[in-house]
Amino acid sequence: MKENKSQTKTVYNIVAVFDILGFKGLVERYGEARMPTDVLANEVAGLLGSVQAHDYGWDTAYHFLAEGGTATPLSCVAFADTLLVFSEGDSPEDLRTVVAAAAGLIHYFLSAASFPYPLRGAIATGEFVSAIHGSRTAGGEDVAVFLGNAVTRAHTLERAQDWCGAVLDPAVSGDARFAEVVQEMKDARLLVEYAIPCKDGKACEALAVGWPKPFQSRSNVERTMNWLQAHGVAPPIPDKNKEAHTREFFEWYFPA
Repeated sequence: MKENKSQTKTVYNIVAVFDILGFKGLVERYGEARMPTDVLANEVAGLLGSVQAHDYGWDTAYHFLAEGGTATPLSCVAFADTLLVFSEGDSPEDLRTVVAAAAGLIHYFLSAASFPYPLRGAIATGEFVSAIHGSRTAGGEDVAVFLGNAVTRAHTLERAQDWCGAVLDPAVSGDARFAEVVQEMKDARLLVEYAIPCKDGKACEALAVGWPKPFQSRSNVERTMNWLQAHGVAPPIPDKNKEAHTREFFEWYFPA
C-alpha cells in the first residue's frame, strides 16, 4: 500500500478565476469534427503551461514585467470550463504577475490553434487554502482541493459579468498596498477603467484587464469579432448580449 501523504497550506494569495464561454458547444463541435476530446484537453493544458511559465505571448506584458520587477511564481489548474490561476503570495509583485497572466490567457485562448476560446474572468485576493492529498484515488493520483474567500470572491465576480473579458476586484484596486502597482498597470493599459456589463442589466465601474497587443489592430479586432459572430454558440460567445458587450469594449479599447 502506498504511503498517504497530505499537505495543507493556508495563505493570502492573488487568485484569478476564468470561465471558458460556450464550453458545451465547444465540446460538441469537437465531437462533430470527430476530434478526440483529449486534443481539447491537451490544448488547454498547453495554453495554461505557457502562462504558468510566464510566456504571455505579447510584448507589452513581457516588457512591463521586465521593467517593473521579476515575475513571481504562478500555479494553474483547469477543471471542465473553469481555469484557476494563483500566486504564492499577495504582494504588489504577485498582483502584477497575475494581471499580466490574465491578459496572457485572453491572448492565448483567443488565438488557439483549433478555435478561439472566449474567456470571462475576475481577479481577487484573500485567504486561499490548498490541500493536496496523495494517493487517495484508485489510480494513486493526488487529490487537490482549493478553497478560501479569494476563490469564492473571484468566482462571484466572474459569474456576475455579461461579456468576454476580465475584471479586477474593486476591493483590490482600492487597497492602498496596491495603489502604486495598479497605477503602473493603468499607465501601461494592462488595466483600464471601464463600466463592466453585468447580468443584472447594470454596469459596475471597475478596472478591466486590457486586451493583448496582437489585437491592437482594427483589422485583427474585426476579424476576431466577425469570427465570433459568424460561428454562433459553438464555441464562441453564446448569446447576443455577451457578444454585443464584448464588441463595445473592443470598439472603446481600439478606437478607429
